[in-house]
Amino acid sequence: FFSSVMTGNDGKTRDQLSGEVGSLQEKINEYNTRIDAVHTQRKKLQAKFDTLKGKAGPENDKIKENVAKRKKLFSELERLSRSSGNTFAEVRELSRQFPIQYKKGTPTDEYIKANDQQLTKELKQLQKQLLQIQNLTEERRLINRINSIQKAQRLLETYAEKRQQHDQDGALGESIRAEIDQLNTALDASFARSKALDTQITAIKKEMDTVFSELKKLNGERGALFAKKNDKREELQEKWDTYKEEMARKRQAKIVAEDKKPPYKSTIESCTSLITYLTKRNNTLKKKTKKESDATTDADTDADSAVTEDAQVETPEEPASRPITHNFDVHVKFELVSMLPPTESSQIPDAIAALKERKAHFTSLNKRVMDRRNGKPEEEKEKEKDVVSVEDTPEDTGMDAQEENDTSDTADEITNVEETAEETVDEIVDAVEDVPEETGATQDEPKTEETEEAQSTGKQDEPEPEPE
Repeated sequence: FFSSVMTGNDGKTRDQLSGEVGSLQEKINEYNTRIDAVHTQRKKLQAKFDTLKGKAGPENDKIKENVAKRKKLFSELERLSRSSGNTFAEVRELSRQFPIQYKKGTPTDEYIKANDQQLTKELKQLQKQLLQIQNLTEERRLINRINSIQKAQRLLETYAEKRQQHDQDGALGESIRAEIDQLNTALDASFARSKALDTQITAIKKEMDTVFSELKKLNGERGALFAKKNDKREELQEKWDTYKEEMARKRQAKIVAEDKKPPYKSTIESCTSLITYLTKRNNTLKKKTKKESDATTDADTDADSAVTEDAQVETPEEPASRPITHNFDVHVKFELVSMLPPTESSQIPDAIAALKERKAHFTSLNKRVMDRRNGKPEEEKEKEKDVVSVEDTPEDTGMDAQEENDTSDTADEITNVEETAEETVDEIVDAVEDVPEETGATQDEPKTEETEEAQSTGKQDEPEPEPE
C-alpha cells in the first residue's frame, strides 16, 4: 500500500514537472516568436542601412575625388602665383630702366611702343651728334649713351616677353580659380548630401542599437528559461529513472513470485471446480428424474387400482440421457483445461473421470516443474515420480509408457508457455466478469435450470464432496 501511495505521489510529481516543462516550453516559444519579430525588424533596418551606405559610398568617393582635384589645382595656383610674382618683380625692375615709367592701367603694348619710340628718337639724335663731334671725350660719352639705349631696346623686348608671361600666368590663375570655385560648389552639394545621408545612417544606427539591445535582452531571458527548463527536465528524468527502476524491481519481484507459483494452479483449480459443478449437476439431474418418475408411477397406480388391486405397476424406465447447457464461465473453464463440456447428461460421468485424470496429470506436472525450479536432485525426482496422491490419481489414466515419456519430454515446453496461458485465462476471466449475470450464477458454481428449480422449491441440495 505504501509503495502504491508513493507511486501515485511520484506520478503526480512527474505530471507536475511535465506540466512545468510544457509551460516553460510555451514561454520559450513565445520568446522565439518575439525574437523572430525582432530579427525581422533588424533585417529591415539592416537593408535600409545598406541602401544608405550604398548611396553614401559613391558620394564620399566623389567628394574625395573632387577634394583631390581641388588640392591639385591649389598646388598649381600656388606655383603660378610664385612664378607670376617673380616675373612681376623682374618686369617692374626692367621698367625702371626705360625712359617712360609704367602707370597702372596702361596697356602693355602701348607702354612698350611708347618706350620704343622714345628710345629710337633718342638714338637717332645721338647718332647725329656723333657725326658732328670733334673731341674724343665727347665721342666716348655719346657711344656709351648709344650702347645704353640699344641695351634698353633689347631689355624692352625682354620686358615684353616677361610681361606676356605674367599676363598668361594671371589668366591661367584666373582659370584655375574658376575651376576651384566650381569644385567648391560641387563639394558643397556633395557635403550636404553626405551630411543628410550620415544623419539618416546615424538615426538607423540608433534604431539598430535599440533592436540589438532588445535582442540581447530577449536572448538572455530565453536562456534563463532554457536553463530552468533543463533543470526541470533533469529532475523529471530522475523521477522517470526512479520510476523505471521501481517498475523493474516490481517486474523482477513478479517474476520471482511467478517462479514460486505453480504454473498449473489455475488449471487444477478449474478441474476441481468443474468436478464439483458436474457432480452437483449430475446429482440434481438424478433427483429431478426420480421425482418425475415417482409422480408418473403414482398417477398410473391410481388409474389402474379400479381395474385390479393385484396388478403390479411397472416403473417407467429412467431416460437414458437429456440435453444440458452451461453458462459462459463453465465454457471458459473447460477451454482452460482443453476439454469440451458435456452436452448430454449421460456424458457427465465420463467428463468427471476425464477431469480427475487431467487434474492428476497437471498435479504431477506441477510437482515436477516446481521440483526442477527448486533444484532438487534427479534421484529425489525418480523417487517421487511414482508417488501419486490417492485422491488425485485415477485408477486408470489411460496412458501407456510411451505417452508418459512424451508427456515428460513436453514438460519443459509447457513450462515455457505457462505465463502466456495464465495471462490469457486472466483476460478471459476479466471478460467474463464484465458480462451481465442474467442467471445470477457465481463463477465457481454456475447456476443451471436445476439449481433455479431447487431454489424455487426451497430444497436446494448440498453439493456432494468431491469423489476421491
